[in-house]
Amino acid sequence: MKVLFFRSFLVTCIGFLSLSVSANTQINQSDPVEMVKDLSNGILDQLVTKRAEFIAEPEKVVIFAKSYILPYVDNYKMARYVMGKKWKTASKKQQQDFADAFTETILRSYSDSLIKLKIEKIEVTKVLAKRKGRKSITTEVTQTNGEQSTVIYRAYQNKKTKKWLLYDFSVEGISLLVNYRKTFASEFAKKGVEQVILNMQEKLERKEIARGGE
Repeated sequence: MKVLFFRSFLVTCIGFLSLSVSANTQINQSDPVEMVKDLSNGILDQLVTKRAEFIAEPEKVVIFAKSYILPYVDNYKMARYVMGKKWKTASKKQQQDFADAFTETILRSYSDSLIKLKIEKIEVTKVLAKRKGRKSITTEVTQTNGEQSTVIYRAYQNKKTKKWLLYDFSVEGISLLVNYRKTFASEFAKKGVEQVILNMQEKLERKEIARGGE
């Protein structure tokens, strides 16, 4: 199950990398469905075009992700959910430090594995609106070997800016946030918030983040 989750996670991240088509790419944040479609546009050509470059310089994958993915993802909201009850008792500095380390950890965990998958197509198959300002967009990701993965993006509309942002996704029924929340709950219980953050920061400095799927 873990291997399937991480492999499918990579499928999703590669879909995001289609944003690297151009620095001038305009993503429509007034409609979450269009936003997800725009994030996926150009993926086939870009994987072919950028593959050699990414292999030669893996750090460029992280750079692209920071420039073209994070503007459309509420990583602070994600970090808050992952910390769970510990968020309320953590200091402002601890909250920000955890959010920064968590975001960087995710990006670096899968960066040099992103180019290994070959995608044939990504299609939006269903849209659900359980309440105002929240939508779930289901996509079907098909690889060139015929393997398919169902990825559900969850988005919410920022009340101030009115723009839609992604805050979670599920792969084959497994939520990224739920998966990480369980993992960190155990770490917080054993080591405490401050030590967990310090350990994350130290691993990032030493570039010892485990590769996705290993």
